[in-house]
Amino acid sequence: MTLLTCALTTIDGYGYFQANDVAQTMASLMQEDCSVSDIQKHLTEFTTSKRSNVLQRQGTARRYKYRFSDPMLQPYVIIQSMAENLITESKLWTLEQSSF
Repeated sequence: MTLLTCALTTIDGYGYFQANDVAQTMASLMQEDCSVSDIQKHLTEFTTSKRSNVLQRQGTARRYKYRFSDPMLQPYVIIQSMAENLITESKLWTLEQSSF
């Protein structure tokens, strides 16, 4: 679910997002509170070979920025999650509307 949340999180012009942005997206998605500490372990693991280096990390502690190592992974994660019924089109639409 964390990787899906990363894929749904708003990115900057260089494709990066921050942990607090992921936490906010997760809170909207799950409709319950979510803190950075809840997802930090997952984000760190996604930057290691244990999780195939899915994410790249840049910056310093408490100011890390993340992005997908392959830009095609972001839409793939969303499409695959829809195929596995982890998220619906209506939920995607709701999340997109709330980001404006």
